[in-house]
Amino acid sequence: GRAGADAKQADEFARGMRPKLEAGGARPPTTALLLACEVGQRAYEIPDEQHGAFTYYLLQGLAGKAKAADGAVTLTSLAGYLQTEVVAWAQRNNRQQTPRFDNPGCGDFPLLRPVRVQEVPLAATLTVTTIPAGATVSVDGQPVGQTPLTVKLPLAGGQARKARVQVSLTGYLDRAADLDLAPGAAANWAALTLERAPTTGAAPLPVGTLPYTVPDYLQQWAQQLPTNLPMRIRAKDGMPEVLIPAGKFWMGSPAGEKDREEDEGPEKEVTLSAYWIDQHEVTNEQFAKFLQDRQPKPEERQAWCALDGENGTASELGYARGQYRPRAGCERWPVRFVSWHGASAYAEWVGRQLPTEAQWERAARRAPRRSTRGGTPGTPRWPTATG
Repeated sequence: GRAGADAKQADEFARGMRPKLEAGGARPPTTALLLACEVGQRAYEIPDEQHGAFTYYLLQGLAGKAKAADGAVTLTSLAGYLQTEVVAWAQRNNRQQTPRFDNPGCGDFPLLRPVRVQEVPLAATLTVTTIPAGATVSVDGQPVGQTPLTVKLPLAGGQARKARVQVSLTGYLDRAADLDLAPGAAANWAALTLERAPTTGAAPLPVGTLPYTVPDYLQQWAQQLPTNLPMRIRAKDGMPEVLIPAGKFWMGSPAGEKDREEDEGPEKEVTLSAYWIDQHEVTNEQFAKFLQDRQPKPEERQAWCALDGENGTASELGYARGQYRPRAGCERWPVRFVSWHGASAYAEWVGRQLPTEAQWERAARRAPRRSTRGGTPGTPRWPTATG
């Protein structure tokens, strides 16, 4: 500690430490004085802490170590803590230093009230039930259990996010959905009835006899569709769907493929369960029917798609006299200027979901290792679909 007399407490100094009131000033309701030591003692320092013993334990007490029973740091709890800890430190170091608490009869009052900290959940709860039970549930491609399932999913930094949840069961078609996960909230996908996978011998519907007119620009391409794949018509929007059988395929492009992009490799073998996918793109006529049925608010519709003339776009969709309509002659053209949110909303409307990258690529290849590129000018190179 300090060797000089300047650290020694004198009686004259202690008695001189009193609140001084200005002329006409009101007396504070409570006054008290905490000194580092008693008269005749010295106030020592703790070299390792670079603080005097009194200051060090004062800060410790205010930081919470001098809390009273109700969690607050009060005048008397702080004084008691200092008189206990400083004296104990002095005794361990063969010294004498007892903090002085002057005017103790002034009553007690809080110096720091307890802060109530509400715990922020960092996980969401996912519940999935299926009919029948026993299906494997995967989140973003990682299996998390079997139905009926309730599981907590951690959220990095407690931030809400979307997760791709897939349900798979042998003998049934896979189901998938994008669910919102939020801290402390529950995401439920309950009573999900799984659809049995068709047998490989199911009779296909010939393209020429479909109760739906294939868009003109797809007529030539449609004749090239495999004739051995089961097909069906979706009731909600009249979309023909094709069943892609379960199996393996090579996802990605080989290094030597023409027009290959760097992010299209390396190739990897992927196994998929059977799934239905749309035969062709959603048309302007179908999307207009969706908008007319949903009647979205203006801000919601703008997040889904652009109408003709909005933001400089030349969309084939318009809105007049309370009706969403495609431009005449463009009814069977693929809808354009639709966002991911709009595509997802449409898929939900028809009771389906957007295909995964692997599902889309396998359907586009039509063979385990066939290029997704091809076609001639004026014809589509691959089908894009909700599935």
